[in-house]
Amino acid sequence: MDRIAIDNINIIATYSFKEIDCVICKHPLIIACPKLIQSLHLSNSVSIGQCSHIFHTYCINKYIELFGVCLCDLNGWIIKSIIDI
Repeated sequence: MDRIAIDNINIIATYSFKEIDCVICKHPLIIACPKLIQSLHLSNSVSIGQCSHIFHTYCINKYIELFGVCLCDLNGWIIKSIIDI
């Protein structure tokens, strides 16, 4: 049987926010949180931290103003990326 050697591999993954809720407002990440809708902001986004925890950007920004740490692991919150939904 012949063997194949792989010298290099690039793995590409996709991620779906469909079934994940924001831990802060308890609403799905794919829809705007109720507070965002009430404040008449028109764009919805999610923030991903260096720790890989994901929240509505509106929710985590309000939380960080008060506490300054990630709600899930209590480490300092550092934004890795923001994705518009």
